[in-house]
Amino acid sequence: DGNLNPLRTTRSLTVEIYNTSGTLINTSTGSVTYSGSQTGVFNGNATLPGTLSSGNYLVKIKTPYYLRRLLPGFMTLTKGQINNAPETSLIAGDVNNDNTLTVADYDLIMDCYSDLAPAKNCDANKKASTDISDDGKVNYDDYNLFLRELSVQIGD
Repeated sequence: DGNLNPLRTTRSLTVEIYNTSGTLINTSTGSVTYSGSQTGVFNGNATLPGTLSSGNYLVKIKTPYYLRRLLPGFMTLTKGQINNAPETSLIAGDVNNDNTLTVADYDLIMDCYSDLAPAKNCDANKKASTDISDDGKVNYDDYNLFLRELSVQIGD
């Protein structure tokens, strides 16, 4: 259903680590890179601090214009080792990056929407954030994707 040839093939990644009580104890950044149209998957990494002890943690991930997502279950992280996260789908459409899909995101998309008529209020930055399908256009693909994802509304 998605675009297998996105324009932005590298994206920033934020990884939040929570203890078993749900308290945020670390935020790390990294990047994800598109692995190609055969898989349609982004892969990447973030370096966790050396002060993080081995143990069980809740892990949330976020990339711009998508809702933050809690990885399933507790992850066992082992200090000094590569810790692989399970493949996870993110919810697109968080145009204003507030971790909620709302009418505010819809309004921004409509500002840049153009099929037959030119966009009514769009600049390059707004176009990049509202191009949910990442194909260089803000049109019915982005509108329909937003409406499909709207049922989720709030990220983890």
